[in-house]
Amino acid sequence: MERLILAVDCDDVLLPSQEHIVNRYNMQWGARVSLENSYNAASETWEADPAIIAERIYDIQLSEEYGEIEPFPDAVEACRRLAEQYELHLVTARPERIISVTTAMLNRYFSGIFNKIEHIGMSGSKGDVCRSLEASVLIDDNLHHLERAAQCDVPHLLWFGDYPWQSDSAGEVEVVRCRDWYEVEAEIGRIAISQPA
Repeated sequence: MERLILAVDCDDVLLPSQEHIVNRYNMQWGARVSLENSYNAASETWEADPAIIAERIYDIQLSEEYGEIEPFPDAVEACRRLAEQYELHLVTARPERIISVTTAMLNRYFSGIFNKIEHIGMSGSKGDVCRSLEASVLIDDNLHHLERAAQCDVPHLLWFGDYPWQSDSAGEVEVVRCRDWYEVEAEIGRIAISQPA
């Protein structure tokens, strides 16, 4: 059986970060961003231009408080189990300038689990990264990244979580909803069984 290669998102898949960013942003800059529209930089609730929004978010991500966000306990346990059977790569939309924050978190909680870390930034394509890694699975909470992966023929797309920014429909993209890591592990098991010997 061919060894599965899994691409795993970081924020809100391994650890809860979007709520922290939104709360800190609103408190620090007097904005009124909600979780529902937090992925829409064009929303007036950010009360700033996209370039300014991005800089402010970088500042939050570089803060000591952000670096101390703990991962979901079931994410640590599940990734450890999955890494015993499959090849895991972290593929995140975080910018490269906060790679030290990501690396410190991985070393603290996910040591030895991920073969590679890919920071693509907001404009990069997780689909392109998955293709270069030959990943057959992408686990992500953001439908946009799953859509890009579908365009790059990534065969298994797991839409993670149950968040306010997620709609009830994936549109034209064929995804499997996994609301927690228990469901992720179960789906990976099904995928593995279906792989050619």
